[in-house]
Amino acid sequence: MKSRQIFVLLSAIVTIFVLTACGGGGGAGGGTGTLSLSLTDASSSDYKAVVVTIDEIQVHIKGDGNSQNHWKSVDMPVSPLTVDLLNLVNGVREDLGLVDLQARRYTQMRLIIGNISNPDTLPFANYVVTNTDPVEIHELKIPSGDRTGFKIVNGFTIAADQKTELILDFDACRSVVQAGSSGQWLLKPTVKVRDTANYAIIEGRVTETGDPDPANPARGLNGVLVTVQKYNGTATDPKDEVVVVAASLTDFLKTEAGDEIPETEGNFSIFVEPLANGEHYYLVAYADGYIPDFVEITELTAGQTKAEQDLSLAEANLGYVGGDVIISGGNNTEQYATLSFRQEVGVDSEMIEIKSINVLNMNRYYEDLPEDSYTLVASTLFGFATVQYSLTIIAGKENTISQNVDF
Repeated sequence: MKSRQIFVLLSAIVTIFVLTACGGGGGAGGGTGTLSLSLTDASSSDYKAVVVTIDEIQVHIKGDGNSQNHWKSVDMPVSPLTVDLLNLVNGVREDLGLVDLQARRYTQMRLIIGNISNPDTLPFANYVVTNTDPVEIHELKIPSGDRTGFKIVNGFTIAADQKTELILDFDACRSVVQAGSSGQWLLKPTVKVRDTANYAIIEGRVTETGDPDPANPARGLNGVLVTVQKYNGTATDPKDEVVVVAASLTDFLKTEAGDEIPETEGNFSIFVEPLANGEHYYLVAYADGYIPDFVEITELTAGQTKAEQDLSLAEANLGYVGGDVIISGGNNTEQYATLSFRQEVGVDSEMIEIKSINVLNMNRYYEDLPEDSYTLVASTLFGFATVQYSLTIIAGKENTISQNVDF
């Protein structure tokens, strides 16, 4: 049975686990400590389910090669572990297990993604269920170059006789590459590593504006994607100007027994790094069919819960944009582009991301967006320069914009 825990606000921060400060290398001597891992999801509103199977998790312990004896496996309570990432939101975590390690600095882990499923219970080891009507189920293929495991490059320190707790934040939205007309969907895991010792929490509620129900004047909206973003105007590559640091989907708060509390419909809770002096976050809420809303957060310290960061969405007049993604000279069927739809905010013309999708080379995309002005920032991981396009979305399918993305 899957071991899943719900971590509650401050208890996730004021924790009995002690994580040493990040430092330099250090020798192998000095005793051992324990690494505890759990899984959560920077979620996506684009799908009904994103199911992945994890065969193994390994920590790099020595050497520069991929030899098996250079890696040490985590003792997983269930292996292989098959989990729907979209269930891991608002504080829900999946226990991934423990491993004892020598007290020193570590720089890499890797996920071994499975490709074998039980046909009696699951259609595939890794798959997505779409939000379309009728719904579609698509197998997520593992790119050929990643079958030995997805490396997670993020340093952490193991202290002697102490337990270090890390959370693997699996970004479902950025990990799925859409097939378009090719019929081939890819799984390219995007995973951030977070420790519980130095984090804060942002929580709030997303409601619908308009003509409310008199019996419930602030109707909460479930399934809204809420993201925490940073803007970096000094980035040399436009794709790096906006960074989504964490995300969640709105849902009900639940009692300890797991029962939903109706008056908290539209609730969200997001685990994030604290802000340094002079930094700020944008908290952005977006759902298909609604105008996005955002709020700026300028202060957030370790151990703090930034509560009542509420947002409100109004129904939108939708327009449409579509086109072909063409990576010139790219004949690899596993090459893809990330399309980020952004808008200017504030007096300094900073940017926030409204929606992001991955699209395979030589395939079409088609998106609906609220009527407004956008910048489409398209990038690849295959050595091509980022490209940008200005879009003015006008409501109505008759006003659909044709915008190819060429690299």
